Amino acid sequence: MLRTLLFRFFVAVFAACLSLTGAAAQSSGPRIALVIGNTQYADLLATSANDAGLIAETLRGAGFDVTGAANLDQDSLRRAFQDFLGKATQVGPDAIAFVYLAGRGLQYEGDNYFAPIDANIARDTDIPLQAMRVSDFTRALAAIPLRARIIVLDAARGNHFAPGGNLAGGLALIDADPGSLYAFNATPGTIAPDEPGPYGAYAQALAEMLRQGGVPVDVAFAQARLRANEATKGAVTPWDAANITPPLALLEGAPNAPSAGTSVSYAALQSRPISSFPANEAYAAALERDTLEGYQDFLIAYPNDPLAARVRALLAARREALTWRRTLAANTPDACWSYMRRYPKGPHFYDARRRLSFLAAPLEPPPDFDVYDFGGLPPPPPAEYVIIDSPVIIFDPLIYPPPPPPPVYFLPPQPVAFIELPTPPPPQGPGFLPIPIPVPVPFGRLNGPPGTVVQRNFGQQGPVGQGGAPGAPQSGQPGQGPGHPGQPATGQPAPAAANPAAPNHALPQGAGLPPVAPNAHPPGAVAPGAPPAASSLKPATPAASPAAPVAPPAAGGGAPNHALPQGAGLPPVAPNAHPPGAPPAASSAKAASPATAPVTPPAAGGGAPNHALPQGTSLPPVPPSTHPAGVSDPGATGSGASGSRLPATVPAAPKPASPAAAPHPAAPPAASRPQVAPRPQPAPQQIERPQAAPPQAQRPQPQAMRPPPAPPPQKARPQPPPQMARPQPQAQPKPAGKPAPAKPGEQANHP
Repeated sequence: MLRTLLFRFFVAVFAACLSLTGAAAQSSGPRIALVIGNTQYADLLATSANDAGLIAETLRGAGFDVTGAANLDQDSLRRAFQDFLGKATQVGPDAIAFVYLAGRGLQYEGDNYFAPIDANIARDTDIPLQAMRVSDFTRALAAIPLRARIIVLDAARGNHFAPGGNLAGGLALIDADPGSLYAFNATPGTIAPDEPGPYGAYAQALAEMLRQGGVPVDVAFAQARLRANEATKGAVTPWDAANITPPLALLEGAPNAPSAGTSVSYAALQSRPISSFPANEAYAAALERDTLEGYQDFLIAYPNDPLAARVRALLAARREALTWRRTLAANTPDACWSYMRRYPKGPHFYDARRRLSFLAAPLEPPPDFDVYDFGGLPPPPPAEYVIIDSPVIIFDPLIYPPPPPPPVYFLPPQPVAFIELPTPPPPQGPGFLPIPIPVPVPFGRLNGPPGTVVQRNFGQQGPVGQGGAPGAPQSGQPGQGPGHPGQPATGQPAPAAANPAAPNHALPQGAGLPPVAPNAHPPGAVAPGAPPAASSLKPATPAASPAAPVAPPAAGGGAPNHALPQGAGLPPVAPNAHPPGAPPAASSAKAASPATAPVTPPAAGGGAPNHALPQGTSLPPVPPSTHPAGVSDPGATGSGASGSRLPATVPAAPKPASPAAAPHPAAPPAASRPQVAPRPQPAPQQIERPQAAPPQAQRPQPQAMRPPPAPPPQKARPQPPPQMARPQPQAQPKPAGKPAPAKPGEQANHP
């Protein structure tokens, strides 16, 4: 006999050790979590983001790799769900998945929806389009082999969605899938009030209970219900449904944890009849069990207790929610008609009518339909109709007296750190959760690697590279495209060359023009309509010809206008002259080389190019019969005091064409041009260049120039635009007293 008892004792101890070892091994696998807090609705919530940050930090301490986000719109919320489902498929069958959604939720036709911050729900039919159906996400998660799935909806609150849409309040009752636990912040069919913060009572209670070492998660959620109900004086009564076997504990008990017999005594309390407790303790026992039978047992034992009204309201809400759940499970017209007869003013009356329309059945029941019995669930007593027929069910402390504190054997005293949690620090930026300072875990120990909190940008943290929140990807980094230093932004001109003295448009024989600044005219052009600067070229003698308007540049990037202000001409071009824009070379054997001058870089901002000449000489006046102001005749430089002219055989120097320049017309033969009085050709070193208008700097003087090479063959010039056509100059009057010689074969035209 003694041997048999000893054998049974050792078998029991060995089985207990195996069960504890198996539970610990199964709970040490990978752990992932998705935590979202939405606050920025049209009617703001004060605590959702803080609650989500508190839960995220709690799960990190329990070894979870947490993905956190705040204030998600519909697209961002879908991306977050898809990202988490993809991660769940990779962690393996021993993993634990935890999902916490804080914000505003609602129920519609038996399904629960989580509202993004941009939800625009004007009618009941907008709910499936504007909100996220939670069952779509949970069904996909249930199809993934995992150790456990824990889904928490902290969203049973009042809202302003679909006014007049005849929607039931709170969240709909659901059944827990195998290996899953579902939890709401309020019992199904009821709503929790908005709280001032910094934390909601349910999130704070859940964070406290999940830190206990060696406590199964279903017990932790039941204790969180007691703590939240106590903290809010009965205004908040959370709900959960668990179907996780074997029991799962997030943290192991530390060596200094309370006695291991606590779980055994807790199981004994759950099996103890409600009537065996005093009235105050019986309420805590019924609330901890949170079943239809437990509430009925309390009302049978204490029908006249002050807490009976509160328990009756909980019972009425649970009975109606369970009746509607079984109606949806049957999904027949008879079940819908039976619900409408049992609850003619119930919260799901219009949901039953919508279901009948979906089933193509008459809205009014026929007289001989088969009444559905709802799985043996009895109809409500008359006292419950007063509660159910109200628009919403709220446990107002003014209507329902506050409950007493639960006994310590149901709920341990609240830790000091959770009595007054400090306000969390502000988040890093938009779209981030405010993560509080970690709270130590006195009696729990993590069996596995430490957790992390990663706040992903699902699109809610601002556009990438345009003032996004800290942590969001930014553009404009070196080597990542336009916008970073050393690379111009898209659509902007390239910066000037690093060496300002080096010309961008090199011409023959080393001469060049200053670099073109952004939005500046080409070298040698004058802005249309701009007045000449104070230091413009001035004729030595007042010109008699009227000023002609400067022709604007050709549309579409025609040839640049290299005109000088108001009739000033360029110096005479030698036979081997450089193209226009280059300094003139010596025209005789005795011409000296230009003086060497220090090179001055062009102005930083760019502007009209400086066509100054060497110091000491200004240009002579232009005769009245010359071309319009700003247009010079190729091969002619104007008239001078001597009355001589250039030889007609001097070829015009070729003009370098800009890539965008329009073609110019072919120049007429030099012999056909009218006789123009030549100008005296001054030495290059004696010609003065006018000072450029500020802030332009003086054009750098060329170095000593070598003799120019032979001119290239004469090429026909391209046709210019119509507005650039140059009028033919008029012939100069012949000197009096010298008659022109007669042509061969004709008589002289004089007496």
